[in-house]
Amino acid sequence: MDRIREVRPTKLFIAVDGPKSDVPGDDLAVAEVRRIIEEKIDWPCEVQRRYADQNQGCKINVAGAIDWFFEHVEAGIIIEDDTLADVSFFSFAEELLNRYADDSEVMHIGGTHYLEPHLRPESYYFSKYNTIWGWATWRRAWQHYDMWISDWPEVVKSGVLAEHFPDPTERELWEGRWGRIHEGKGQDDWDYQWFLCCLLRGKAIIPTANLVTNLGFRSDATHTSDPGHEFAALPCDELTWPLIHPATKDRDRELDERIFEQLVARAPFVQEMRRRHQAAGR
Repeated sequence: MDRIREVRPTKLFIAVDGPKSDVPGDDLAVAEVRRIIEEKIDWPCEVQRRYADQNQGCKINVAGAIDWFFEHVEAGIIIEDDTLADVSFFSFAEELLNRYADDSEVMHIGGTHYLEPHLRPESYYFSKYNTIWGWATWRRAWQHYDMWISDWPEVVKSGVLAEHFPDPTERELWEGRWGRIHEGKGQDDWDYQWFLCCLLRGKAIIPTANLVTNLGFRSDATHTSDPGHEFAALPCDELTWPLIHPATKDRDRELDERIFEQLVARAPFVQEMRRRHQAAGR
């Protein structure tokens, strides 16, 4: 909230899930979060609130909050409670939201860069991956979001995923996750569905310097529970202006491969999956 105060948006939408009934003291924690939020809003802005009485979980609450957000605005920035954006991220997102407002091929503007900074001379590149630790998009893109991936059988039948994931290990990993969500067996996630939505309809933007860090790697976190994780509290690097735009909107396949190797492929179960594919000669 201190960082948002620096930016002083003219419109602020706040969504807070309700307390978990099976977690002692969660009601007090939620009340404290709401108190801090209200206390910090001391600049002129239009504020809308979506405070849940009961806990809905990450899937229902976050996706529902973004639905609610885009009922009111055509485009905007989305930041969760455990992330901290560099001031430059807001200018970065605003400029690109305007630049690509009518370009249906661009679905998502991410703020997190997991690799070394400035691997490319441009300020950002296009990717199949859409980082969500601070991001921005448009109503025109979010309207395609489907929490349950209703058209999953048609997606599989089309064979389009082989084009996006020539690496059989990467493809099996994501097909498994999306298939479980379609069957109602997935975890309490909303973001894997957004990844598929963006993948099938266009591409995402990733800055060439990290602009958003995740401070939520804690033992009591829902997903990021390892404080020693290599991506915990990644340092931010400011971009310089004017932004240097890529000459084309082609995906940077080399950096996409590096993201997968650094972010996902190191997991033991993924390594085992890869060994199985290699043994089968794939």
